[in-house]
Amino acid sequence: MERFPNRRIPNFLTFVRAVQHHRDHGCFKTAAYDRGKQRPDRVENIEEAVLNSVEARPGSNTRRLTLQHEVSHTTIWRILKEQQLYSYHVRKGYMKDLVYSTPIETIEILQERVKNAATAIRNNRITTESV
Repeated sequence: MERFPNRRIPNFLTFVRAVQHHRDHGCFKTAAYDRGKQRPDRVENIEEAVLNSVEARPGSNTRRLTLQHEVSHTTIWRILKEQQLYSYHVRKGYMKDLVYSTPIETIEILQERVKNAATAIRNNRITTESV
């Protein structure tokens, strides 16, 4: 008795081609290159233009930058990430001691400010709890 009586049986040429491909290439997996439309590499002047836009308007969001420079939002995210610029910011209610001069700061400066703010909050809790 057959286990799956209504199953589709592949054409015999499917197996012949698979065996021939394995003989030619040594594996069943097809090459992942040369598929689909070629994408151009990111142009350096676009990267520079995006960074100039962020420097001119630090509060600008990635959607606006995408429309302005006519590139995908993932390209904008990658450019910002490579420069260690992030589109999020610490809200005023979370850490009052953290004040940004510009959003373009190195990660070391941000880490130092976060550490200082955390110790200030910790010290504030200790003095508040002891009273």
